[in-house]
Amino acid sequence: LVTSYHMLFTTTEEIRAILPRLASSYTFADFSPFITLAEQKHIVPYIGQDFFDELTAAKPDPTSEQAAAIAKLQPSIAYYALLEAIPQLGIQIGVAGVGLGTSATTAQTTQWRENRLEESLATNAETFLDIALEFLEKNIADYSTYATSDEYAESKTLFITSAKTLNPYLPIFNSRRAYIQLRPFMLEAQEETIQATIGEDQYQDLLTKLLADSLNADEKALVKRIQKPLANLTARKSFNQLAVAYQGQGFRILSSNDGIIQKQSIPLKELPGLLNEFDNKAQASLAALK
Repeated sequence: LVTSYHMLFTTTEEIRAILPRLASSYTFADFSPFITLAEQKHIVPYIGQDFFDELTAAKPDPTSEQAAAIAKLQPSIAYYALLEAIPQLGIQIGVAGVGLGTSATTAQTTQWRENRLEESLATNAETFLDIALEFLEKNIADYSTYATSDEYAESKTLFITSAKTLNPYLPIFNSRRAYIQLRPFMLEAQEETIQATIGEDQYQDLLTKLLADSLNADEKALVKRIQKPLANLTARKSFNQLAVAYQGQGFRILSSNDGIIQKQSIPLKELPGLLNEFDNKAQASLAALK
């Protein structure tokens, strides 16, 4: 049995509890490089390296709080790891080049089945990451390393501090993952446009009081009026740079591989009209602030 305390999985049994269809011949050593890739590529950017290192160091004997965080993160890691592994499964690399491995008991799947599997894995990975991030947000008092990380603290410099606050203005299914991806664009819109609209002194005063939770009733009302144009400005700045899909009654920010992004993203021909709609909404809301 191969184990490692440098990742949030240590046994094959933990992986198969989430991915029961993984072949019995597939060992932990086979899968561990993809776990590491998934953790560093898809998880650490959201929870921070310090908090991730705390959890991996605690993995042999975690506190109940650490164990709960690990359990919430593991499903997303497993799905992302398999998503990263699929392009390399069955591939053999030798001095003669790259070829396909063969098996007497297993036939190669069809391309459409592989595409459907990748789409399913990506959706599951992103869904479980949202669940994990929402759990950490609700229980932030239990996770001081995460609470003091740059990844978490960045929200405190914004007038829209959570996915729940953003969702009424820009429907993102209350996705914490999507909110985190939108934050850099939100900060840019806030500094460029909101500050210029309400003035630097009032801008800084509101942010200071928002952080200290000391806004009076009038100031809370003003912040609420700021949030609508800020949400639309954020969408206007970001939707032509991020991979975004429209699903039902809201938008989903994609973070999976290029093939899935190309199939699910909003068509390019529809994007200018959508961006113009966001811009018009933002300008109308900004006029009310002046």
